[in-house]
Amino acid sequence: MTGVANRRAVDRALARHADGAGGGRTAVLVVDLDKFKPLNDTWGHAAGDRALQTVAGALARHVRHGDLVARTGGDEFCALLEDSDTDDAVQVGERIVRAVRELNLGVTLSVGIAAGPSTAVHRTVERADRAMYTAKTAGGDQARTSPVPLG
Repeated sequence: MTGVANRRAVDRALARHADGAGGGRTAVLVVDLDKFKPLNDTWGHAAGDRALQTVAGALARHVRHGDLVARTGGDEFCALLEDSDTDDAVQVGERIVRAVRELNLGVTLSVGIAAGPSTAVHRTVERADRAMYTAKTAGGDQARTSPVPLG
């Protein structure tokens, strides 16, 4: 429905990274729509579907060709940026927050960002997910970066 990959595609990519295929570093963005339930409740599921499609398109436009963008849940997306570090991912995260804000859809984004070795990508996803909840708790419409783990 959204024109981007689904959770199965993310799971396959994560397994490939964890197995050492590709090496290097992977940055992860976990993206959750803010105010999605009120949009659905007020304007109906068709409006919610259009918002999801529009957000998915915005996400896909703001990553590099070959990076994976997928819808992982109801109003949650994930982007895997291969061979990227935190600085690259922060630029992408801030661009997508601004882009969706400027669309005036009635929703904004909370984005969590983390980067790490590709072989530890599952931990990187967990860190990005925690950073997304930090962004959401702080009011949404923003990107937050996970602290770099020690050791």
